[in-house]
Amino acid sequence: MPLETKVDFPKFENVKPHGKILSCMFVKEIHCVAIKREHGIQYFNSMLSILSLPSCDVAALSKLEIISRSIYFGATLFARKLKFERKKGWKDASYKPQFQVYQQIKLTLDPSTNTARYKLIYQPAKDMNKIMLMPMEQNFLDDMT
Repeated sequence: MPLETKVDFPKFENVKPHGKILSCMFVKEIHCVAIKREHGIQYFNSMLSILSLPSCDVAALSKLEIISRSIYFGATLFARKLKFERKKGWKDASYKPQFQVYQQIKLTLDPSTNTARYKLIYQPAKDMNKIMLMPMEQNFLDDMT
C-alpha cells in the first residue's frame, strides 16, 4: 500500500484538523510551525513537537519542503535530519515519531479469517490549543486625522 493512502487512516476528532498533510510552514511572527492539512491547520510550538504526530504523518512531512525555512535556520536543519532519519529507519531516539499501538477489540472476530480484530491507538499530538495573535502595527490611525 503506498504511503499516500496510509496517511488517510489516522483520523483525528472532528474538531481537530485531519486528512493528508499538504504543506508545512514556519511562521516567524508568532514563532511556531503550521501544518496545513486537507481539513484545517495544526500549529506546533517547536519543531520537535511535530514528532508527536503519527509516524505516517511524519514520513509524509519529511517529503515536503518547509515554506519560509530560510528565515529560521533551525527549520532547514530539522528538515534535513527528518529526511535522513526516515531513510535510516528512525535510529535516533530524539527524532523518533509516534508509532501505533495495536489494541484488540473485545468480543469481535474478523469473519473472513476468524481472528480477533485490532484497532490502532495513537496518543494525541502535542499541538497548540490556543494560537497566539500576530503582532499588529499600533499607530495606523495617525493617517486618518
